[in-house]
Amino acid sequence: MHRLLPVITFLAVAATAVSAATPLLPSESPGVVQRFIDVLRNNMSLGSLPDGTPMLAEPPAERAQPIFSAPLAQHVYDRGFVSGVFEACGGAWQDQSFNPLVAQLKARADLSPKQQGFAVMLHNAAKEQATNRIAEEDCTTELKSSALATLAAQVKAKLPK
Repeated sequence: MHRLLPVITFLAVAATAVSAATPLLPSESPGVVQRFIDVLRNNMSLGSLPDGTPMLAEPPAERAQPIFSAPLAQHVYDRGFVSGVFEACGGAWQDQSFNPLVAQLKARADLSPKQQGFAVMLHNAAKEQATNRIAEEDCTTELKSSALATLAAQVKAKLPK
């Protein structure tokens, strides 16, 4: 994670500038999510596969293909954002959000280790975006309730194809 911190910080600042007027929950625009994906894919070698092996940089032809579907990318990003709300508000984000997401990813036989590792990168970037965005705000009861409701729906739902 520490190797990704400069990239995640850049993404968080850029996305905040692009989307400062959008509501915290439930979702970021697909354009913002795609920008996160593009930057992260250009820095793929900073990520790790589920077994801890470093990911390899992608050749241009491979990078031109989607790493996974837009609905799955949106779900992972939104889940990471909810994790960030939990972290900023003192919640157990790993137990409540991240670990269940990783279990869902591992249970999907159609996702390669590379896709699972990239999903973790995207989750962590979105988490950092949320913690940066709400660091200046108080964690209100309404925000916590909204995060819990969003998380409950995300955990209950199957991962999109």
